[in-house]
Amino acid sequence: MISDKKIAMQLIEQLMEICGAIIGTALLVRDKCLPDEFDNYRKKVGRVLGSINAELIDMLVSDYPELEPDIEVISRQITILKSRLEIIDGLILVKKQKTFCVRREDVATAKKQLIEDLSLSENQAQAILELKVPVTEISGHVLTEEKEKLDFELQYYERMSHKIRSNE
Repeated sequence: MISDKKIAMQLIEQLMEICGAIIGTALLVRDKCLPDEFDNYRKKVGRVLGSINAELIDMLVSDYPELEPDIEVISRQITILKSRLEIIDGLILVKKQKTFCVRREDVATAKKQLIEDLSLSENQAQAILELKVPVTEISGHVLTEEKEKLDFELQYYERMSHKIRSNE
């Protein structure tokens, strides 16, 4: 039992950051190791994350129920991650179109062109037009890594959401 609520809050925040870092290690293993090594590592990461949640975070929350991860906060995080993924997907698609060129003089026409020619959403087209650098100068590797990180985080928050909803 932690008698100071502020410390409990800091612990939960740090534990959530640790969970994020552990997720990052799984991405590294996925990218750099053999598929069966990743599968084995992923299972162990799942157990570690489960232990952190069950043993530490749940202990803190049992002392301070008001610190329970809020389904609304998790839902907002899921929405944010999905929006970011949508933008990254659009950037990846435009990056693959090596001959595609956006003339910034006529933003409305450029936006329409992106939507029609590449089947992008309004949000994706708008984000591309608001970039400070041309899409061609963004590393495809960086975009792919960001997409994988966001996908992994999204899966984590969706599992948390499912866990909370199933306990209600």
